[in-house]
Parts: sequence; C-alpha cells; structure tokens
Amino acid sequence: MARRSARARRKQAAPLPTAELVDSTLRWLRLDDTVHGLRAVRAFGLAAGARIGRRARAERMRGHTLYVRVATAAWSQELHLMRESILARMKEIPGGAEVEALRFEVGDIEALPDWTSPSRPARRAAPAPSRAEPIDAAVHQALAAVEDVELRNHLAELLARAAQRGR
Repeated sequence: MARRSARARRKQAAPLPTAELVDSTLRWLRLDDTVHGLRAVRAFGLAAGARIGRRARAERMRGHTLYVRVATAAWSQELHLMRESILARMKEIPGGAEVEALRFEVGDIEALPDWTSPSRPARRAAPAPSRAEPIDAAVHQALAAVEDVELRNHLAELLARAAQRGR
C-alpha cells in the first residue's frame, strides 16, 4: 500500500507540446539561432511574394536583423520604402515575428536558394473574356503598355473577371 500512496503523491507530468520539445532540443544542440534564421528567411520569401522574390532573397539573420540580397540598387531603394509593410506581413508568418529590421544589400540573388514553399499550386492563365463585346481599345492599349509581365497578367485577369460578371 505504501507504494500506491507514493505514486499518488508524485506529481504527474503533463505532456509537453511538440513545438516546446523541438525548441528545447534545438537549444540543447545550440541550433536554435540557425533555425530561427532559416525560419525568418522563409518568412521573408512568403511575405514578399513572387514578384519581389524574383528580385530579392533573404540571405541571413543576425540578431533581429534580416539581411536581404537584391538584384539592383533601384530594387534596394524600393524595398527600403516597403520594409514596414513587409515586416507587418512577416509578423503573421511563422518565423517572421523575430525580425525587427531589414537590411538590403545589392548582389547576385541567383546564388541564394528560393525558400518559398513549392507546394503552392501554379496560377492559371487569365481566361479570355466570355462576353461577345471586345475590351475597349484604350484599355487594351494601356494594358499593353504595362512593362511588368506579372502585373499585366493580373490586370488582364481582373478585366476578364469583370467582363464575366457584367461590370
């Protein structure tokens, strides 16, 4: 009977969440800073999107600063102006909450891996408007003048949707 009462007095340990176990194991192996940096690099890729991802990629994390390599000085300046909105989007993605500042450096981005998730479905091409009347010629000319291919495709998709809905 004494055995039973000793078990009853023993504090029962509650099971720990897996994330807590992984974090403590990473701290024990002294890999937590590396993993936090990789999570932040991936969070930047997801928060920035495909358009920015073709011109800038996160490289490394030091402290709470994420260093991002950009293709040109013009993109560095553009991203510098957008950094607050990128940081806000990163805060919503796992791994991005640790980042407090972004630093941009001009260099070869092709040497860096693209850490965005490959499991995303590919975007479909914009469907042609189903309505019989053509898009206004002035709108079509303006659309053709847009140099950014991705932006032009998005605008064409919006026009096609609006035409389908009769707007």
